[in-house]
Amino acid sequence: MSKYLCICGAGFRKKKQTDDHIKVYVDIWPHQVVKRNWRGRWIDFLIDSRRYWKFTGILIIYFTITIHFGIKLTIWEGLAMGIGMGLAIE
Repeated sequence: MSKYLCICGAGFRKKKQTDDHIKVYVDIWPHQVVKRNWRGRWIDFLIDSRRYWKFTGILIIYFTITIHFGIKLTIWEGLAMGIGMGLAIE
């Protein structure tokens, strides 16, 4: 989860790393670094974490079975099935 983001797509955690990046690549292409706000960094943390994808995968599979196929599972059956599918996907 980077705090500073360059327009070339590189992310950095510390200001010193960004300064070194700009010094190295200033002749090739003008680089500009922006400081990201905490909301954007929080969203990146959620999306990049495995727990987020496991949770959404469990929900998608559960709702697909219950709504699309019409099979009404208890929450425990759906949870066990979702965890099993999440572990099988990885």
